[in-house]
Amino acid sequence: MKLFYTYDEFESDARTLAKSLKNEGFDAIIGVARGGFFLAARLAYLLGIRQLHSVSVTQYKGSEQGSVNICSLPELAGAKKVLVCDDICDSGACLSALMSELRQSSSSEFGSATLFYKNTAIFKPDFYAKQALGWIVFPWEVDALGEEF
Repeated sequence: MKLFYTYDEFESDARTLAKSLKNEGFDAIIGVARGGFFLAARLAYLLGIRQLHSVSVTQYKGSEQGSVNICSLPELAGAKKVLVCDDICDSGACLSALMSELRQSSSSEFGSATLFYKNTAIFKPDFYAKQALGWIVFPWEVDALGEEF
């Protein structure tokens, strides 16, 4: 079952997450490229956080899962508490590996937030907007409109 997630739903869920996060003391945000960067950027605006970073974590090629690959960890100089954002915590392997790597390489405190969380995942984000019950098609994905470029 595919769920076509809209920009209006995204805005509503980002605002809901921002309300939950506003008193948590985050001073930096990392968006997992590509899908998590949309949430990271929106939360940075909503929460007034100017330190915004990106990290590349890959596991999927199309709909096939592979091994987790983390590239380009950001420099977090001066960040005390960092929020890591992704669009979905599906298997949980990407977020689990990334959070472990970040905690080993930085003295900052870390939290995590996603738009969707699957309860079968091996990692549970600290904050999430909705539980995923099927395949989510985000509006920023190429096939969201059924078109190829």
